[in-house]
Amino acid sequence: MPCSCSPHTKLKTNLKFLFCILGFIIMAQGYATKKLPIEDFFKEPTISNMRISPDGKFVGCITPYKDIKSAVTINIDTMEVKGVRGSASQDVNRVEWASNEHMVLSVIKDNIYASGIYSLKRGTQKVEVLNRGDVVRIIDTLIDDPKHILVWIVDAIEGGQRLVKYNIESGLVRTVPLKKGLEGKILGLDTNSSGDIIEATVYRDGQEVLLHRINNDSPWKEIKPTAHTDLVKAKALEFDEAKNAYWVVGYKEGDQTASLYHYFLKDKTLSEPIFTVKEYDLYSNCSLRYCKKLEQVVGLRYQGKGPQIVWFDPEYKELQLKLDSTFKDSVNLIIDTDKDRKRIVVYAYSDRVPGNYRIIDLEANAVLLKDSTRSWINPSDMAKQLVLNMKMRDGLKLEGYVTLPGPKEEGPYPMITLAHGGPWARDTWGFDSVTQFLANRGYAVLQLNFRGSTGYSRKITDEYSGDFKGMVDDLSEATRHLVKGGIADPERLAIMGASFGGYAAIASAAFDPDLYQCAISMAGVFDIEKQMDNWKSRFWKQRQGTYAYDSWVETLGDPKSEEAYIKSISPIYHTDKIKVPVFLIHGRSDRIVSHTQSRKLAKELTKNDNKPETFFMSWQSHSIASLKDNVKAYSKIEEFLAEHIGSN
Repeated sequence: MPCSCSPHTKLKTNLKFLFCILGFIIMAQGYATKKLPIEDFFKEPTISNMRISPDGKFVGCITPYKDIKSAVTINIDTMEVKGVRGSASQDVNRVEWASNEHMVLSVIKDNIYASGIYSLKRGTQKVEVLNRGDVVRIIDTLIDDPKHILVWIVDAIEGGQRLVKYNIESGLVRTVPLKKGLEGKILGLDTNSSGDIIEATVYRDGQEVLLHRINNDSPWKEIKPTAHTDLVKAKALEFDEAKNAYWVVGYKEGDQTASLYHYFLKDKTLSEPIFTVKEYDLYSNCSLRYCKKLEQVVGLRYQGKGPQIVWFDPEYKELQLKLDSTFKDSVNLIIDTDKDRKRIVVYAYSDRVPGNYRIIDLEANAVLLKDSTRSWINPSDMAKQLVLNMKMRDGLKLEGYVTLPGPKEEGPYPMITLAHGGPWARDTWGFDSVTQFLANRGYAVLQLNFRGSTGYSRKITDEYSGDFKGMVDDLSEATRHLVKGGIADPERLAIMGASFGGYAAIASAAFDPDLYQCAISMAGVFDIEKQMDNWKSRFWKQRQGTYAYDSWVETLGDPKSEEAYIKSISPIYHTDKIKVPVFLIHGRSDRIVSHTQSRKLAKELTKNDNKPETFFMSWQSHSIASLKDNVKAYSKIEEFLAEHIGSN
């Protein structure tokens, strides 16, 4: 049909069409398009920790109910949901199938440690209380013994340790004796396929010691791969019953990244390297994948620029290829299978997709259930997370991520340097609520895996593990790099972080006072010696002895002999150098980093005529568990940033 509109009208129509196309391209590239409610970013996922029953007929998972994490079972064929609530003070934090009929769940206290364990009969709301208040760790659900589970308990009052076997139907409990030879603080236990305790990690004489035995009636023997092979540093990951060997990751002399090996117990020899990767380290960056049907390790997962999946088993390798070709543009993780590997649970996510669970029937070649963890999040409203590679002034090559709120050419943007916690951890590629919230508010976000971050070469991870000042300097250098590249506006820079990231934010304001316009700390450490004292408190001694304290002493030095150095890196002694506005956020129930750290810093800053903004939360711990307090905290953060660096 002929067009009857004027040329002018036609031009307007074409321009409108062009802008629609451009708008689509921008959305497809992942740039924020509208301001979303804060709660959209911090609401609990509707489903998490999904596990499938051994017979493949049910799944169990955690789901929120009125801001309380609860547990449910779902009949896969009928989609009938039954479950049980957590409580006002305790969230469900883990679910596991103990049999076809029962799921066990543990609850978390103060968002730190599991405190109590329960049994839930599937398809009902019938719960058996197994333990109501002690610190608990499920050791083995004993699938071949459907009435019992093994649990490690640290007494909440006395701090004593014991191994017990619970009857999940009746709640009856009996102590399981452990033979002599486990002197010291027990950090971990593991079982064989028969349910015998064959592995123990204990902390004694300032060292982690790995012990092994054939079965419950055998004596314990220390396992030391470095004493019998040419490995100079090694760590055991899993016992391989079929080969009578441990899967270990370790370094030989001169290695910058660890390789995966078998360490054979009979003759104390080492296999050839089973897997290694040049750019990334497996030592603190590797999880083995176990198949229930084959009763053996079938692959591994590690973090590179993004998550990497390696399968040793050809069937899993073929299955992964099918998943990736079917569900494109996402990382597809096989997280659980039924006992016969007929039905699998897949978790799919990306930098812009918070996550989807899929239950797939391999025989029927059908997706039986698909559920988004955050259905209210539209991926097209989220920003892409780009990989950043940097060569620092001293030649060290570091990696990180940059998230932009719009096209690069629209910069420079106000930017938040977001420092990760740890510091012996790392940022990874994938959906991150805080990053996406900041990008949605118009800020570019820099996440740098500074020196000391895990998962990289020994030069990056080990040699600089105690160089807190160097870590802060890396953040400053990366920030200046993005300013120079035209991405970040030098007059609108902020630094922010939680835990060690909170330390890094305040240390940056003290040690590089002219770079940022403001700093935000959440649960930060500012007095290193006081934090080391915290690791010696009764609370932590009950749970892990002096393990954490000794690790900090080994890394940073003894406060008695290294007092000058420890004070030199503690911001509490350098508050006179901090001139920019500071915002301190902390939970009053924080056991990991006491809220007195933030209170004392606020007092010292005020003495120097720089009174900070503060927000102390009565019932929150080291991280913010409630939606209500998350919304309050990030509303205040949004206002603070808008006041001091504006928004785009």
